[in-house]
Amino acid sequence: MFYVVPFEAEHYGQMEIQPAQERMRQLVAAADLKSLEGPYAVTLMDDGKPLICAGALLYWKDRALVWSFLSSRVGRRNMAVVHREAMRFLDALPIRRLEASVDVGFEQGHRWMKMLGFEVEAPLQRRFQVDGTDCVGYVRIRG
Repeated sequence: MFYVVPFEAEHYGQMEIQPAQERMRQLVAAADLKSLEGPYAVTLMDDGKPLICAGALLYWKDRALVWSFLSSRVGRRNMAVVHREAMRFLDALPIRRLEASVDVGFEQGHRWMKMLGFEVEAPLQRRFQVDGTDCVGYVRIRG
């Protein structure tokens, strides 16, 4: 059974992160995760286990960075639910400019960003991630 709850830092620790994001385990500190908790952060649970943790971190009013960690259990069987809940979450955000970044070589991530209504704004963000990984910058703007 799928249901959405407010994100708690502990959810990240309970999740088997998808291989494309596994390197983040060594890079994301507990304090960083705690700072992601708030009114714009949720976890989609599947039978009591986190399937995706996601949120929007405000830079300032009407501009936010969208983040997500997906479980390795996300697959064809439940991706439709994950996508539907992600769209619902994004559409409900009272934020005009949403930004996201995806590792350059992560094709599934690029495909999903486009399905979520994001457009490429920065084709190459050099050494963007904390570990020096290059990314592509996406934006979704309302009104």
